[in-house]
Amino acid sequence: MIGGQLRPLAARALACAVRNRVLSGTPAPANEEEAERSPKPNQRPRSSRMVAAAFAKLEPNIEEKISSAGRSVENLLVAAADSGVQREHALKIVAALAERAAAEGPAAAAKFETDPRFVRLCRILGQQSNKQLASKHDLATVLGVAADDEAAKMAQSLTTEQTIKVMSSLASKKRRTVPLLKALSENLCRNQQNLSVKQASDLLYTLAVLNFPDEGLLDKIQQGLQENLAGNKHPAPVGSALTSLGILRYRDAALLDVFSEWIVQHSEQCRPQDLVSFLLTLANTGYEPSNFEAALKVVLGRLSSPKELPSALAWLETVWALTVLGRLEASQAASVLEAGFLGQLRSTSAFGPSAYLKLLNIDASAELELKDYKGQRLQKLEIENILQRSRSKETLIKNVVDALQNLFPNQGFLNLQYNSGMGFMVDAECQVDAKGNPLPLDKPPPAKTKMAKKYQQNCSAGLGV
Repeated sequence: MIGGQLRPLAARALACAVRNRVLSGTPAPANEEEAERSPKPNQRPRSSRMVAAAFAKLEPNIEEKISSAGRSVENLLVAAADSGVQREHALKIVAALAERAAAEGPAAAAKFETDPRFVRLCRILGQQSNKQLASKHDLATVLGVAADDEAAKMAQSLTTEQTIKVMSSLASKKRRTVPLLKALSENLCRNQQNLSVKQASDLLYTLAVLNFPDEGLLDKIQQGLQENLAGNKHPAPVGSALTSLGILRYRDAALLDVFSEWIVQHSEQCRPQDLVSFLLTLANTGYEPSNFEAALKVVLGRLSSPKELPSALAWLETVWALTVLGRLEASQAASVLEAGFLGQLRSTSAFGPSAYLKLLNIDASAELELKDYKGQRLQKLEIENILQRSRSKETLIKNVVDALQNLFPNQGFLNLQYNSGMGFMVDAECQVDAKGNPLPLDKPPPAKTKMAKKYQQNCSAGLGV
């Protein structure tokens, strides 16, 4: 209705302008007042501005352009070139392009990813105060800055390389957006492309940093590593992958065996920190690979003293890993418990609760397991305020304690939450006879059996708890 009224108005204004300019010409101004009203050299006449404004109102707005474009790539890109495009419009256009790419495959996305109009959309979505725009304006960049819900919808259109870029970006920004991470993980699992060692390493880093141990994606990662690790010549992604596996406590026997074989074959190319990561991962998962003796000989040949490592903390982690794996020697224990090393460790920012607990573990092992140990001992401190449990572990401990209290109703039969002095808190202590009957803790029987279960046993072929 409005458009129908504007067309006659525009036609009359155009006719008037033509008549004034063509038939009568443009007369010189009669006085200064008229001269001021006359159009300047670079200024459009008033009648022309009226015509332009009238016809501008007849043009469809950006919302109408997007709606009428449908799924046509060219029409969407034409809408993207409109000067009135805002962030919300850019997001709608990119979402529509992503749907088209998902339907037709990666080749469709390649047709418009380098188009200047699409690059402009990326710039609009990526504009943030005091932040440099991304250098590559592909779909991975768009997902990194777009709204999470819309990004999750677009994930299915990404290639493997683009998906890994997005996940790495999320890890660097510490953005743990579960719906988006799930969508990206599912997209990777659907893709039949095999992951390279570098890609697997980058994904493991993301899962470790964001604490997102997706089982389906971990299966795909370990398949890619087992198939491609033997042909890899670069130690950096191997060390990174080992560190992430240790953080995730992902214990897969076949995968760890492959890593151990690679370490033995490429030990000379490995950096010291890569070998430390290998030992720490074995310690955190409680696993000894099939070639453990050969691997240990090679690793300890490179890591024989603190001088071989870049920091005191790295040597402490090496000795601690050997302690957990049951391979601690007296000389190694003495090297980290002597006053000089402790002073060096305390002088750095690396000395925190984690380092102190490792020292307590080593000290306890030196006392109880090394019969010939004559070195210095550690002065113990209270650790109740150092140890922190996750909410899920607190719930598990509470359930176990509740069950034990039903079995051991009297207080003298059950000891809860006490400091072992060895770098860990004992959640519960109790004892029973051969028939399973409760026994008081202050009167141990002549012969009793101690039973303990390492947490690493819960990591078998899957995730640690």
